[in-house]
Formats: sequence, C-alpha cells, structure tokens
Amino acid sequence: MVDGLDHVRLAMPRGGEERAWAYFGGLLGLVELEKPAALDGLARRLGEGGYAVQWDGALSPRRRFYGEDPFGNRIEFIEP
Repeated sequence: MVDGLDHVRLAMPRGGEERAWAYFGGLLGLVELEKPAALDGLARRLGEGGYAVQWDGALSPRRRFYGEDPFGNRIEFIEP
C-alpha cells in the first residue's frame, strides 16, 4: 500500500466521485482525512504556528495563499 504522498494534483469530470473512491480508497488504500478549516482559519493557524502565508489575489474571486512546510516546500492553498 501507499505509505505517503509528496504532491498530488487531480482532475476528474463531474460525477466521477464513485470511480475516484474505488481507485484511491479501494485500490490504493488511501483514507480520507477531514478537510481543513476554512481558508482564513487555516491561514491563521499556520501563522500562529510560525509559518508565514502569502495571499495572492490573481484568481479573484477565488481566494488563495501560499505557504511553506517545515522543509521549505511551497504549498498552494486555494478555495474551490
């Protein structure tokens, strides 16, 4: 089974959830994690934890910010 993932970016057509569950949950054995708090709450938690966030309004009205993990990897956080 999969021990962990470094980076994932997925695209699927509407209505593909059942097939996605069968593949990622069934075949790969991945488990669903609780979705993080709303974007503002997540940014606040990161800041309180000592991790800077950089907001980017280029996709307005969609909101997004960037941050880094403890190893310097850049992570994009974006609202649907």
